[in-house]
Amino acid sequence: MSDSSVITSIQRKFLACFPLSAFNLPRKIELNDQVEIFKATVGDPRVLEYPIKREYQQKFVRKIVESLENSENEEVYELFYESLCNLLSQTTDNDHKTHYRHFPLGNGGNIDRLIIQESRSLISEGTTGLCSWQAALALGEWCVLHRDFLEGKKILELGSGVGLTGLTILSLCSPRKFIFSDCHPRVLTLLRSNVDCHSRKIDHPHEIIDLPWENIDEQLSNSLDLDLVIAADVIYDKSLFPSLINGLRTLMSSGNCVGVIAMTVRNQETVSEFFEQLNSGGFVYEETDTPEFSIFIRSDDTPVRIIKLSYRNKRS
Repeated sequence: MSDSSVITSIQRKFLACFPLSAFNLPRKIELNDQVEIFKATVGDPRVLEYPIKREYQQKFVRKIVESLENSENEEVYELFYESLCNLLSQTTDNDHKTHYRHFPLGNGGNIDRLIIQESRSLISEGTTGLCSWQAALALGEWCVLHRDFLEGKKILELGSGVGLTGLTILSLCSPRKFIFSDCHPRVLTLLRSNVDCHSRKIDHPHEIIDLPWENIDEQLSNSLDLDLVIAADVIYDKSLFPSLINGLRTLMSSGNCVGVIAMTVRNQETVSEFFEQLNSGGFVYEETDTPEFSIFIRSDDTPVRIIKLSYRNKRS
């Protein structure tokens, strides 16, 4: 094989817990390439320190071993067998409510790899904010593609969740300051943990605030003095739209503050309702490009839409 791009592809998918059915392994993998695949996946020191799902690692190693045994390979790297035995002997994942996913960012920023702790369940403790969602990945890609637009700006993210988008911006987009926000206690705890994990490599000012949308008022808006408000995957519950839109209006009604919102289109009716409330609420918006995924890996084909918006009736 001896193709570094193939090994890199396997590594990126493994680190992000990409569905194993989407792995296309070469029929023949030389022993030295098997060693490199091992080092890049289950043998990676940072995976050992910040482990991804044990059951996922177990299934990955099984897939590797079965593929190697049933193809043109004369031998299988022995540490794959050893790793599988170790994974089988460990306690079950049910003993742990969280796991890690890893997202290599390349050499363009201070953080070469985002390591994100998140819930094993998509909905946990009454919130969806304990996982990285598709629109957060898309918004991170969009921000890096438009890094000149973000450079030097003071940015607030509403509903930061586990922090993936904000950490991407802090690594690659040079904001003047970035403010993470959320309001669920468990989400804020996990968010702080993820930001702290990367803090020694972050050069730009940042903070985390507890911010229910209904608490956004003119005094807060004036004190923050923002250039940009962003949000990802906050368009899923119609009952939250009034507080979200009122909050956006307050934050964007003075100065030159604008917004960028990314939404995964799971229910077209919900998205249409949000647009209707934006229109009636005095906002101007336009759909912007949804970039091809190059940093992250898209795990499904659910469409993502990204809009830029501003408020028409600015305060003088």
